[in-house]
Amino acid sequence: MADNTQENNPDNPTEHQSENPSSEITPTTDTETINLNQETKNMEVHHHAHDPAAPHHKKNWKNYFWEFLMLFLAVFCGFLAEYQLEHKIERHREKDYISLVIQDLKSDTADFKTAIRRWDRSTKSIDTLFTLLKGSDTNRNTSQIYYLARMVIQYHHRFNYNARTFEQLKYSGNFRLIKNATVADSITNYYQKMKFIDESRDLLNDRHTKLAEESNLIFDSYVFQTMVEKSPFKISPPKDNPALMPHTAKELNKYLERLTFYYVLQIIQSNNIQQTQLPRTERLLKSIEKEYDLK
Repeated sequence: MADNTQENNPDNPTEHQSENPSSEITPTTDTETINLNQETKNMEVHHHAHDPAAPHHKKNWKNYFWEFLMLFLAVFCGFLAEYQLEHKIERHREKDYISLVIQDLKSDTADFKTAIRRWDRSTKSIDTLFTLLKGSDTNRNTSQIYYLARMVIQYHHRFNYNARTFEQLKYSGNFRLIKNATVADSITNYYQKMKFIDESRDLLNDRHTKLAEESNLIFDSYVFQTMVEKSPFKISPPKDNPALMPHTAKELNKYLERLTFYYVLQIIQSNNIQQTQLPRTERLLKSIEKEYDLK
């Protein structure tokens, strides 16, 4: 009986395990739970390894210092490159302006020399014209008198010095580009002293206009016209001895008075340019060319 009871007892697992081991039921819930927990821990470890907020990856002062240093160097190098480029551009513009100033001074030099040469011819003509008009043989020398009177008007030189570059530097604020203080001061002083040239030039031009107007009292305009050859342009003495316009002694004296004023102004202007202004221009030109090698 005892044996049967043991065989028929369903609550005895030992019997089932010994008789049918292949039919054993293994619980899987705990295993899956263990695997899930392990994967979660692995993920947490992986996450903490890349988390910048993790305690073992916090930045210290060295990290911040190097980041700041790299940023500072990048900005500073950019600033240096920009400054160098700007400096190079300004240096190039400075040389351009200096080249223009040199061109102006060379033009002034050539124009001053031309003016001196023409004024010298004019004053010599006036000397001879005075002698002939006040002489006793005026009617026998009218051909030469007409020619000299016409050439006095022709020799007049309306010179203008070139201040275009100086004015541009002055009013555009670009004088700061001239880094050489000595050259900058010399240029400024040079054009300031030109004011006397302006005043005397305007007065000389005015006297020339009035002299041309007064010449109509003494000379026949038609004769002046016949003296001009168009191609090539040339002024020649008139043929024979054409008569002067009828005039009084007072009218002749008025013409000679105009001629005298014009004569004196030409001498003053010529001496001033020859003795003062031309040497000043040449000195400034040499000084600039010495300071700036533009070849």
